Amino acid sequence: MLNKVAVVGAGNVGATAAQRLAEKNLARTVVMIDVVDGVPQGKGLDQWQSGPIEGFDARVVGSGNYDEAAGAEVFVVTAGIARKPGMSRDDLVKTNAGIVRSVTEQISRVAPKSIIVVVSNPLKTKAIAEAKIKTDKVDAEVLAQLLRCDFLPRVWEPPVATQALRRVTARRAALVMDKTAIKNRVHAVLHQRLIPCPFSDLFGVQGRHWLQALSWLCRKVY
Repeated sequence: MLNKVAVVGAGNVGATAAQRLAEKNLARTVVMIDVVDGVPQGKGLDQWQSGPIEGFDARVVGSGNYDEAAGAEVFVVTAGIARKPGMSRDDLVKTNAGIVRSVTEQISRVAPKSIIVVVSNPLKTKAIAEAKIKTDKVDAEVLAQLLRCDFLPRVWEPPVATQALRRVTARRAALVMDKTAIKNRVHAVLHQRLIPCPFSDLFGVQGRHWLQALSWLCRKVY
């Protein structure tokens, strides 16, 4: 699990990315950044408060300042504008390139060693599927152009040992999520019945003994 992951852009894509990162407990803290003041703060608070219901412990924070994301290991950049009426694709690319440039400058300031993941809509890769004239020659030419511009991602099939390790990791992650969900349910039951926990760590040695005694007492009373 990472310590901190930042999502730049609190629109539909950015907010959804932050929500999924938190739900899968991929980081202890998920920071959502946006230039529109109030939007990331509100969405971050909503997502954080959904933790006991959705079963995750990650802290979601919204901010308009990149300093909040200082030291983040990964930045997911979703910032950009949609194409407006009368705007050419070249204008759109130019505008979004400027946005991404300013974002990367801020990232290099607060977390120079971080990994940057840029979310984009690769419309060019739809050229073959949406072409009105489809022949082997035309498709081959389009593929060659895409390959020349490095628009085609390389496909790598991991070895059997790596695939087995991924399955073990996925299983472990699922068990951690189940464990977190059970802990959240226990906390919810105690809060619902207004029962305060006398220990800072409810699931430590003392906390577990207290839960056992509380369970025995409830059975005796009811």
